[in-house]
Amino acid sequence: MTSSFTGLVVAALVLSGCGSPSEATKDEAVNLKFNFAPGSKFTYAVESDQQIDAPGQKIGQSITMVSSYAVRAGAGTSKNLTVSYDRIAMKMETMGHKLAYDSNDPGTKSSPLATMGGLVGKSFEATLTDEGKVTAIKGAEALVNGTVDPASPNAAAMRAQLNKSLNDSTLRGDMEQSFYIYPGHAVKPGDTWSRTIKLAVGPLSIRAASIYKLTSMSAGVAHLGIISKLEGQGAMDMDGTQTGTMDVELATGMLLDSKIAQTLTSKAGAPTAKITTTIHITGTKK
Repeated sequence: MTSSFTGLVVAALVLSGCGSPSEATKDEAVNLKFNFAPGSKFTYAVESDQQIDAPGQKIGQSITMVSSYAVRAGAGTSKNLTVSYDRIAMKMETMGHKLAYDSNDPGTKSSPLATMGGLVGKSFEATLTDEGKVTAIKGAEALVNGTVDPASPNAAAMRAQLNKSLNDSTLRGDMEQSFYIYPGHAVKPGDTWSRTIKLAVGPLSIRAASIYKLTSMSAGVAHLGIISKLEGQGAMDMDGTQTGTMDVELATGMLLDSKIAQTLTSKAGAPTAKITTTIHITGTKK
């Protein structure tokens, strides 16, 4: 999730080719789809850095989230995923104040950011089509209830705040930002396709219209490019762009490396504001 933790986006990208993916040549058409075998497990580490410049405030934050995925068979070609949070680390600087938290560091457990550490060890369920579209989310309410200490005098307010960034809609958007990328038909290097999703960035509801391109294949890896137009509505209307690259291992469909850059700026007539975010994702087999 990015601002308000919604941009801790946890991604899983899977490709399979015509025949054995690892045998695809650099010019061969391939079917790009979510195709992890049931029983597969993998881990993604997501590192995001964000800078918010708005009237009266300047906020910088960096977030690291490590999550594990367990794949089970679903109906037809769909797959069911259990998404578990393994680690959360955060740093924030605003108005001269610096805060830090790392679920792996007991010395930071008293940090005001430590509330999010309650997610570690928790999980939710997601169902995806082979094109990566999320058709169901289960367990969002349990995530919120499990994160907040019921003995806290602020438990009700904390649950209300977390419900804004951890609910079916925000989790679906977070997942689809990286899952719903497949064309639904065979493509070859140079081909493009489009996808449109809705996601949340803090108080903003974002419509992201993206164009994906299979730029090349080499050494068993598919190289994808992405260009997106972002339209945000909420506390302030904003427009922006997103660009990046994704490297995916053809043999397993695992995302090896992804680098994304987002920029949002306020629309004409609104107070000047800008949000810039970079997201780096790496994958590891389990």
